[in-house]
Amino acid sequence: MKKTLLFSLVCLIALQGCAPLIIGGAATGAVVANDRRTTGRVVDDRTLQLSIASKIANIKRIADYSHINVTTYDGVVLLTGEAANQTIRQDAETIAARTEGTKRVVNDIIIGPRSSLANRAYDTKQTAKVKTALFDVNIAGFNPNRVKVVTEHGVTYLMGLLTQNEANAAINVARRVSGVARVVSLFEINNRINQPQPNPFAGEHTYNQELHR
Repeated sequence: MKKTLLFSLVCLIALQGCAPLIIGGAATGAVVANDRRTTGRVVDDRTLQLSIASKIANIKRIADYSHINVTTYDGVVLLTGEAANQTIRQDAETIAARTEGTKRVVNDIIIGPRSSLANRAYDTKQTAKVKTALFDVNIAGFNPNRVKVVTEHGVTYLMGLLTQNEANAAINVARRVSGVARVVSLFEINNRINQPQPNPFAGEHTYNQELHR
């Protein structure tokens, strides 16, 4: 019963990602409360995401023949979705790479027709399932809300600032969620993170991009 309620709540939060930007301030405040990034970095990432998405949407030859999602974390830009051809795919990457604040771009846009609303709804559901599953990670200091989850075409992407142990646990949990075709880890690893509190629900920075089937 508790897990069903939690899943429903996570689904609601995921769907609110499509709500008007007027709620962005409140959403940012909620993110900052659970995030290991500084408040300034969270705001910068949000600004970067909106800037890239706006640039792509305002170029008709790209917008009319693609469905591109932009996700950012600590300056890393993840591009997912579909593009009609390689030129559009590369143009989107170039826009992201040239936008101020971008550290690097992970371009996972596929060449093909735009996904249906049903497919997008399924991916949203999968994202919610993974987010719910992350509450089962039982590691001291782990907070599932620190993991950014994106699903596209059954592929689940994980982003966040974690220790290696936290990252490994999150990846293993995500891999076991039904319907997940594969997991792509884009975690930023920092094993010097201070972990004063246990999970109430159950160095140096390095980027860890891995594919897990």
